[in-house]
Amino acid sequence: MIRFFFILGIPALAFMLSFIISTDNNELDFFLKVISLIFGLQLIGFIPSFYLKSEKYYDLFGGLTFVSSILLMLFLKFKINSDLNIREIILASCVLLWTIRLSFFLFQRVKRVGKDVRFDNLKLSFSKFLLAWMTQGLWVFICLFPILVVFSSPTNNDIMYLTLGGLLYLFGLLIEIIADYQKTIHNKLNNKKREFISSGLWSKSRHPNYFGEFLIWTGITIICFPVFSGFKYLALIESGLENVVSPAGATGFWQILKSTAREYDLEVNSAIDERYHLEKSTQFACDYLNEAYSIFGSWTMAAASYNMGMNGFDSKIRV
Repeated sequence: MIRFFFILGIPALAFMLSFIISTDNNELDFFLKVISLIFGLQLIGFIPSFYLKSEKYYDLFGGLTFVSSILLMLFLKFKINSDLNIREIILASCVLLWTIRLSFFLFQRVKRVGKDVRFDNLKLSFSKFLLAWMTQGLWVFICLFPILVVFSSPTNNDIMYLTLGGLLYLFGLLIEIIADYQKTIHNKLNNKKREFISSGLWSKSRHPNYFGEFLIWTGITIICFPVFSGFKYLALIESGLENVVSPAGATGFWQILKSTAREYDLEVNSAIDERYHLEKSTQFACDYLNEAYSIFGSWTMAAASYNMGMNGFDSKIRV
């Protein structure tokens, strides 16, 4: 087992730690650090679990991954600007509360029952068991994606979204706790009969615990909503946040044509190309979108005109 861990686990841990402590702090790097932690932990948990043919630590590692990812996000955000806003504190608290409660409940259940029947066949196959662990990593990433965007972006603290999302989260958490408690009591009283519970919340819904979890993550996503506004994602759509050149010659994060750049006083010549300058090209995008808005009277139309030009867009809407 020790040899097996050193072959796969130590390199994964070394890569994960070296990447996390690297000095870059841009938005893409923020994402990659958290992703490396998520899947690195899954690999480290998988190695001894496969060797022991045990699923007892699967849910525990899932919880550990949620907690570790949130702590890493807090660390990286504090490292960038030494400050956290109320939205980030609330989101971190929501995930930590949900994770600690659910992980403890699931771990105690596996200890009490002795096994998780979902893994009876999976844990005997290297590829299938590894896929199960990596799928858990993907699940963690999908759940945390809105929070990742919040932590890696400037945001406002819109009280409406904080309140609505927070209340929905608390309601979902209450439903999940009650449903889990009712099922635990039912299983203790009907251990030999193996009857499916049909009382309490379980008389109203086939799976009230999953319904509660759906409300929890819907609430968390609503809290994140304000950060998804704005035009910064236009650059992501245009270039994938890379300094690339399109077949038409559009260049940089904001994919600016040479002729358009010169119209807005960006310097483009054989020695200098300010389309690659992040600050100046972003200022260009702001000026362009403001001008397009003044012409079309709609931010949606202004965004649509960015790709094909104001003249080209105007000719299309007049057809």
